[in-house]
This record gives sequence, structure tokens and C-alpha cells, in this order.
Amino acid sequence: MIATHTLACIIALFVGAAIVLRKKGTKSHRLLGRLFVIAMGIGTLSSLGILSDGGYSVLHILSLHATYNLIKGLWLVKTKPQNWLFRHAESMGGAYIALIIAGFGVLGRHGFQGTGISWWWFLGFGFIAGMVPYVFIMRRLKKSVFDSGV
Repeated sequence: MIATHTLACIIALFVGAAIVLRKKGTKSHRLLGRLFVIAMGIGTLSSLGILSDGGYSVLHILSLHATYNLIKGLWLVKTKPQNWLFRHAESMGGAYIALIIAGFGVLGRHGFQGTGISWWWFLGFGFIAGMVPYVFIMRRLKKSVFDSGV
């Protein structure tokens, strides 16, 4: 279970980065997007079977957040309501940010155990590392989407 979860999350991390860096709306974007959703789906669902200290943790809340955003992002692509493009990017970005924050949390919780460094610091750093670029990207996207009238 842990190996499947780890592999799926690593794939989603790299595929998500490729999506962020590449041109949107292309055939390769859609293909990478499908791979991202599959990898994230496996990662989030498998995380629910991994208990921490005998129970669930804040990392599981991030999994639920990512799952919600994946479903919402897919629904937006299928139904194309008003402002769907921006809202789709916002949802998928939210899932990707949850992955980044959870990754830092796991690194802090398991990679630095016994060092005296609280793993909450890693969660905080993951939040900053994920949110700062997200805000700048979304601002730029919002301007371009609304300028184009999509």
C-alpha cells in the first residue's frame, strides 16, 4: 500500500510540474492531465489506508481536499459552465498544492524523525512553497482568461 501510494504521488508530482510548465489546451496537456488525475486518484485513495500513529492525520485532510478538487476539475471540463477554464485551473492547482504540502509533511514526519524539528514546520514550508507560485500563476491566468473572454 505505501509503495503504491508513494509511486503514484511521485508520478503525479512530476506530471503536474510538466502540466504547469507546458502550454495549456493542447493534446499533450489533455494526455498529461489524464495521467495526473489517475496518479492523484491512486495516491489519494491509497493514502486513506495508511494510518499514522494508529489514526488519521492532517495529511488525510489534504487527501480529501485533493480528491474534491480533482472531481471538481473534471466536472468543470465536462460541463464547461461560466468561467470554467479559470475554475478548472484553480481546482487542479488546488489538488497539486495539496500534493506538495503533503509531500513536505511526510518528509518532515518521517525523514526528520528524532531530530527535534517539528513536522509542522515542514507542512508550513510546503504551504508556502506551493501557494506562492500558485498565486502568481493564477493571477496571470485570470488576467489572460478574462482578457480573452473564455
